[in-house]
Parts: sequence; C-alpha cells; structure tokens
Amino acid sequence: MSTPSSLASLRDYVIKGHKAPGPNDPRAPKGGETTPGAWHAFGTKWERVPPSTASTSGPLKLVTWNVDGWGASAEDRLDAILSAIFALSPDLILLQELSPTNTEHLLSHPAIRAEWFCTRSRAPTEIISQATLARRARFDGALGDVHTLSLPSRYARDIIVADIRADGGTVRSMNVHLDSLAHDPSFRPGQVRMAAESIASVGGRGFISGDWNSVLPIDDGLCRENGLVDAWEATRKGEDGFTWNWDGRSKEPFPPNRLDKVALAGMRCKDIRVVEPGSLENGVDWSDHCGLYAELVVTGAKL
Repeated sequence: MSTPSSLASLRDYVIKGHKAPGPNDPRAPKGGETTPGAWHAFGTKWERVPPSTASTSGPLKLVTWNVDGWGASAEDRLDAILSAIFALSPDLILLQELSPTNTEHLLSHPAIRAEWFCTRSRAPTEIISQATLARRARFDGALGDVHTLSLPSRYARDIIVADIRADGGTVRSMNVHLDSLAHDPSFRPGQVRMAAESIASVGGRGFISGDWNSVLPIDDGLCRENGLVDAWEATRKGEDGFTWNWDGRSKEPFPPNRLDKVALAGMRCKDIRVVEPGSLENGVDWSDHCGLYAELVVTGAKL
C-alpha cells in the first residue's frame, strides 16, 4: 500500500489544497460520487456485517472528535482520546483526521476489536480520513448501509455515511471533515447542502457531526439555510462551546472557536457538552481540538 508516511506529506497536502480550484472554477470537482462500504466486526479479523432490518430504541449518545492523527505522539494521543471517550459510554464514535498509521492503530486496539463495529476494516490510502464506530452491544442486528460520499472540495474530502436502525426507521450518521481554512469562496456551503440532501433521501432523520472548520461568517448560517438544527445552539445558546484552542494555548495561529458541530434533522438534542483534552506524560496535548458529547433523541420517539 502506497501511503505518505511523513509530516512533510501532510504539508504537501495542505499546499496542494491551497492551489486547487475553488467552487467558482469549472475545473473544481463536483462531488456526489458514492463508494459502497460496510460495517465491520472483528472476530479473527475484521469482516463485513450485512445490513439488518431490526431496530434499537431510545436516546443515542455520540462522541465526535478530530484526533489530530499527525504529528508527535499520534498513537499515544489516540489512546488517550479513546480512554476519555470510553469513560462517557457512548453508543457511537465519530473520529476525524486519522492518518493511515493512526487508523491501523485504531483497528488494532483491543477494546475497539472486542466492543465496536467500525466502518473501516483497514487503513485507507488517503492522507487523512474518518471512521465511525457503533457499540456492538447496542447495535447488533440494527445496522444499515454504509457508503462514502465524495464532496466538492479543495482537499478531496468525503463523508462517511453510516446508517443505523433506531426507533423503527433509518437514522443517517454523516461523519464530516469539511474543507479547512478560510478560503473564500468556500466549498463548505455546498458540502453541508449535499450532506443535508443525503439525510432527506432516507426519510429526514439523522445528524451531520464532526469537524466543520467554521472559520468564516458564512459558516454561521449553514445549519439554518439547510433546515438543520445546530445542537449546541439549541441546547446551550449563548455559551462559547469552543472546540478549537479552547484555552488559548495552541501554537496554531487561529483563535479559540467552535469548529466542531453536531447538526440535526428529525432529531432533538437532550444534552451536549465539550470534552476537553488533557496532556500526555511527555507534555504533548491530546489535541488542539476538543471532543463533543451529545445525547440525541429521534423526533417522536418515546423516551
């Protein structure tokens, strides 16, 4: 497998994105291509799990986290993040910015192998990617389809689209890492629109969760313009909710901001909170990104 293995490769990836055509350029990718995937479970190896028509019920607890899979101590950082996530006992985990090496580390983690379904069965060839995980004890027999949806993007971004069966129907999980940085015009409006249309196509129940990279004024209206509910705004309106550089100590030249979001369609939020990272023994922070924990209810479902 030919995959970049150095931080210089990530820098090259960002530089290539800066030079790529923007959304008004006819050469820009249109997105919308789907690649079939599957849920996987580990036995003696990671194997595909067929979709089911059974259903689970009750609130759905999820954690989303950009794990910063590049740079110093990436595997130790992932282990620390996973430990923090496991302590919250979520039903779903959505991870972004996994490197190929980081993904291999995730798939070899004993708890992940024993207790979780995963949309990945091996490391991808992309520089950075996402993975969605569903707790086996909750969703055994209640899994739907999985596919990857390509996006119009400077950075060849896509969405991991993973369906679960809950409260008698399909709930669509959209694990996103939207285009980075303050390129103007931005691809993010088109990316969110495409994600919202995907949820509408399966009955209008689902969520778009992950790193939205919300750094321009135009990003503030993307939920409203696409008929989505920003879970943070609905539940903790007026609170900062910073998920990037929350304490102002980041070495990156970006101020504290709420880059990560959970947006809802056909669902409501019972609780949402920021999960702040700590530091490893060598002093390296887990991540400049915080995690987000959210507890969601399908609209009309019995509590």
